[in-house]
Amino acid sequence: MFAGAAAGGVGCGSCGSSDRIAELVALSGTVEREDAPSPDTNWQGTSTGDGFVIGEAVRTKAQSSARLTFTSGGALRMQPSTAIRFRSRGQRGGWRVAMDMGEAELEAGAGGLQLETLLGIATVEPGTTVRVNRDRNMRIEVVVGSATIEGNGGRERIEQGQGIVVDVGGAVIERTGTAADAGTDAGPPRVAPVDAGIEAGVDAGLVAGTYAIDVRGRASRARSTGESRWRTLTLGAGEVGAGTRLSVPSGGSVEVRGVEGTATVQGAAEIVVGQGGALVDASTGRVAVNATSGDVRVVVPGGSIVARGSDGVATADLAIGRDHSTRVEVRAGTVDIRSDSGTSHLGAGETGTLRAGGEVEGTEQIAEAPSRADVSLGLGEPGTIHDVGAPTAVRIRFGSSCPSDGVVELARGRTFTRPLAYRGTGGAAIIVAPAGSTRYRLRCVEGGNTSSDVAGTGTVRVARDSGVQPLPRGAPRTTVDADGRRYTVLYQNLLPELTFRWPRAPGAGGYVLRVEGGRQPVEQRSSGSSVSFPTGRFDEGTYRFTFATADGATRSAPTTLTIDFDNAAPAAYVRQPAPGAPVSGTVHVEGIALEGANVSVDGHALNMDAQHRFSGDVAGPTDEACLAIRIAHPQRGVHYYLRCGGGG
Repeated sequence: MFAGAAAGGVGCGSCGSSDRIAELVALSGTVEREDAPSPDTNWQGTSTGDGFVIGEAVRTKAQSSARLTFTSGGALRMQPSTAIRFRSRGQRGGWRVAMDMGEAELEAGAGGLQLETLLGIATVEPGTTVRVNRDRNMRIEVVVGSATIEGNGGRERIEQGQGIVVDVGGAVIERTGTAADAGTDAGPPRVAPVDAGIEAGVDAGLVAGTYAIDVRGRASRARSTGESRWRTLTLGAGEVGAGTRLSVPSGGSVEVRGVEGTATVQGAAEIVVGQGGALVDASTGRVAVNATSGDVRVVVPGGSIVARGSDGVATADLAIGRDHSTRVEVRAGTVDIRSDSGTSHLGAGETGTLRAGGEVEGTEQIAEAPSRADVSLGLGEPGTIHDVGAPTAVRIRFGSSCPSDGVVELARGRTFTRPLAYRGTGGAAIIVAPAGSTRYRLRCVEGGNTSSDVAGTGTVRVARDSGVQPLPRGAPRTTVDADGRRYTVLYQNLLPELTFRWPRAPGAGGYVLRVEGGRQPVEQRSSGSSVSFPTGRFDEGTYRFTFATADGATRSAPTTLTIDFDNAAPAAYVRQPAPGAPVSGTVHVEGIALEGANVSVDGHALNMDAQHRFSGDVAGPTDEACLAIRIAHPQRGVHYYLRCGGGG
C-alpha cells in the first residue's frame, strides 16, 4: 500500500489513519511535501491535518516552521529551510527519518526513533529529545534523555546535556559538553539553541541558553522540551531554558528578557522561548517588543518580526489575530517584517500586517487627529455630508464594536495599502475626510495593542456643497424617440414628465405604444405617433418601449429608457442659518426638503408643512464644531448639511 501510494504520486492528506506515520499539526509560513523521491522532484503545498507515509518528505521554506506528531508517539519541530524524509519502520514500533538540511528538534515516543546521520544510525531512546542541525556538517545535541550512534567507526553514546558534530566523511570532529556538566542536583540541563547567537545569560548567574522571565497577572504555565506535562510558574521573576513552551492565560503576561532586549507577551497566548534564534516564537496573543542593544526577532505565523535594536532603540506592538495574521505597530525606531514575500521596513508611527501566507499588507501612517469634530457618525452609518469647507473632521463612534480605544484606517484609492490612520479613545475617533467617498475600517485597541482583526467598516461621503441652491419646483419635461437608441433621463426633485415619440412614423389610422418594465406593462393607443405621461407615471428603473401601427403591420425599433435620480442634485435647500452665520446658543433653522423626507437636528425633529418646508429653533452644537441638519429620505438616503459658524 505504501509503495503504491508513493508511486502514484498521491499525498497522504486523505489516506487512512493506519497508513500515517506522522501528521502535520501546526505550521507557519510555507510548508511543502514530496510524495516520493524521484529524478523529477515535485514539491507541493501541504496544510495542517495532512498525514505522511513511508517514502514521503516534508520541508519548510525560509521564514517558515512546522510541527508534526508521530503515530507512535513523540513529535518533530522543524525550523526554517529544513527538509525531513520518512524512511522506514524502525525498531520497537518507532520510525526512521533522515534530515536533508536545516534544523529540527525530534522528540521520541514510546517506540523511540532512528535518525540517519553522516556517521551511521542514531537510535533515540524513548522519551529523549534531540536537537539536530545540518549544513556542511551535522550537529546532534541531546536535550533530554540519551541517544546512541552506531557506524563503521564504532559506537558513540550521547548523554543528556552532550552533543556531537559529525563531518561529511563520517568522522566525529567534535564532542560538546559532558554528562557531568549538568551536575547531579542541577535538574534538567540547559542547552543553548543551535545558532541562537546567545553567548551568555542576561542577568548575572544565568546559565547560557536560559532566559529571565517575569510572570505577572494570572499565573502562566510552562513545559520544557521533552516534558509531557505543564507546570505552573510562580508569579514574579524566574528563568526558563531555551525551547520552553509557555501558555499565558487571558489576564496574564510574561516578560522574556534576552541579551538584545525584551518581549512582553499578553494572554491568551502560547509561545516558545529561545527557539531558532528568535527570542520568542508566538502563535497567538499579543507581544510588545523592546530592542535596546541589538536586534530582537519574534517568529509569528507567516514569517518573523525583527525590531532593529542594532540601529537604536526600537519598540513595536504585535497582535496575532484569529486569522493568524499579525498586525505590527511601530512605536519607535525601525522594524522589519520578513517573509518569503520579502522584507518590509517600518518606521515609527507606521503599521503593517503580515498574513499567515507570508503576504505583507502595506503600512499605515498614524495621523494627528483634530481636537474637535465637525459632525459625528456611527460606525458604518451611511450618509452624505454637505460641507462647503471640506475636508471635514468626522467623529466615528465605535458603538459595541470596540469597548473603548480603536484605530480607524482610511483607504487610499481602492485599497488599504499604506492607509492613513487615526487613533481614538473613549469609543470614538476623529478622522479627516476629504471631498468625495472615503472607505474606512476599524481595529480595536486593547491593552495598548492594536488588533489585526477588523471590527467594522464604512464609507464617508463628503460633498463640497452649502445647500443654498433652491430645489427645482417643477418636474423635468423630456421627449424620447423610438429610434433604437438608449436614453437616460435624470431628475432632481420630481419624476419627469415623459413624451414618447415615433419620428418618421408611417401613415396609419392609429398607433399603439407599448412600454415594458416597472410594475406592469403599459399599452396606450393614440391617433398620433406621440404619447405623453404626467410626472410620477413611471418610477425609477429601466424600460423598453416600441410603437406599432394599429394594424400591427409596422413596428418601430425597440428603444431602452432609464430613469434615474441625479446624484448631483441637492437633497434640501437650507435658507437659515446662512453659511458663516453664528451657530451658538439658540439657532433658527428653515428650508425646503424633498417630498417624503424627515428633518432633524441632534435628534430633534423639525416641523414640515404641506409644501415640504421645514423650520424650528434648535440648540447650537456642544460636542461638535458645526450644526448638522439631518435630512433622511426613504429613497435618497441620509444627508447632513453643515453650518459651522465660520464659513462652513
